[in-house]
Amino acid sequence: PNAAHLSLAARPDISNVTQNTDDLLTRAGAADLVQVHGDITRDRCHAGCGYTEPVDMHEPAEHRMCPDCQRDGLRPDVIWFGEGLDMATWQRAETACVHCDTLLVVGTSAVVHPAAGLIEMAKAAGAAIVIVNPDRSAASPLADVELAPVDDHRVLDVLLHDPLRVHVDLRLLPERAPARLVPAPRGQLGLLLARRGLFHRLLHRLPLQGSQLALRLPELLQF
Repeated sequence: PNAAHLSLAARPDISNVTQNTDDLLTRAGAADLVQVHGDITRDRCHAGCGYTEPVDMHEPAEHRMCPDCQRDGLRPDVIWFGEGLDMATWQRAETACVHCDTLLVVGTSAVVHPAAGLIEMAKAAGAAIVIVNPDRSAASPLADVELAPVDDHRVLDVLLHDPLRVHVDLRLLPERAPARLVPAPRGQLGLLLARRGLFHRLLHRLPLQGSQLALRLPELLQF
């Protein structure tokens, strides 16, 4: 797991809904995790009897019959293209997104459906949409706050964890310059924003002195 996985897992009040089939969030310690497309580190009965078992990813076993029902073989416990989602898992994902206050969208192109539709669902239910991404995506028009492109996994740690405040340097940079961590006063973490639109909204609504201020994420969402 990298710094982003660890930052998300360290917040027990966050429900993590992911399209990824790896176990990185699990190994990071995420307690509330919904894997919409399944878990590649687990095998299940292809006949659907309900049997599952963990997979040694360093030495995965060869094809074998289900030891419980003996009706079919075991297969990776993931959703292949063309297969339907597990409806109980999908319901958990929908519930998490419809009832959240803020939906943090991280590292996705937002073009794979139906998972990408969760962003629209949360937006329609009144959630604030915060996007942290390596580049702009299909979800960009839905964003209340977008940090893109971002090239540093530690940005999530800056945004998620109190009592540290986000020390924002609002120097007007080229629109597609990446959001980066920058030096900040002691006791704060720094984030360099390159979003012209956010700069101008802050400029008109805050009595800025120079180009720097400190905000927590809920305050940042007001703009």
